[in-house]
Amino acid sequence: MAVPRLWIILGAAGVIVLLLLVGTVSAYNSLVTERQGVETQSKQVDVQYQRAFTLLPQIQELAKQYLQNESSVQTKVAALRSGACAAPSTINEKDQCSSQVTETGNLIIRVVNENYPDLKSVALYQNVQTETINTANKVATEKVRYNDLAGTYNAHIQKCCLPALTASLFGFHKEELIGYSDRPDQQSFPSGQPL
Repeated sequence: MAVPRLWIILGAAGVIVLLLLVGTVSAYNSLVTERQGVETQSKQVDVQYQRAFTLLPQIQELAKQYLQNESSVQTKVAALRSGACAAPSTINEKDQCSSQVTETGNLIIRVVNENYPDLKSVALYQNVQTETINTANKVATEKVRYNDLAGTYNAHIQKCCLPALTASLFGFHKEELIGYSDRPDQQSFPSGQPL
């Protein structure tokens, strides 16, 4: 007895629907995993930003103890304590605040090196100098990791056809990248200059 043509068409349609369902579930699960990786790495970046923000009291104490005659340093530290760094909430605000902390720490280091050579052996100065450099490096490393994960995730939600459709259906949105090129006041890197 021959299988009716209708059963063949229904069977083929069923296989196609099943494949689409399996593909959608697979795409959904991959997107969830990638989004969770981005969120987790975002928290890692936040941990390093918090580390940078904990340097503020040390920088303030250093400025108060040793740089009383340096009004530019005092002004910068006071502005840092009461300005945008008082309660940064977004990644960009935290990035800007972290940069300001690093810049202020570097300003103190520069002023001390130029005007207070005897201060270099003081433990507080050495601690601030070391922590400023280490923290800036750790923030940069975590931001690179975050951007790698966010870039992979952003590419995945735009891939044709099933991942893009799944992302659209289930509300997966592009993640914001963080970094120096995202700042509106960023100056372009002069061409021909060494990194």
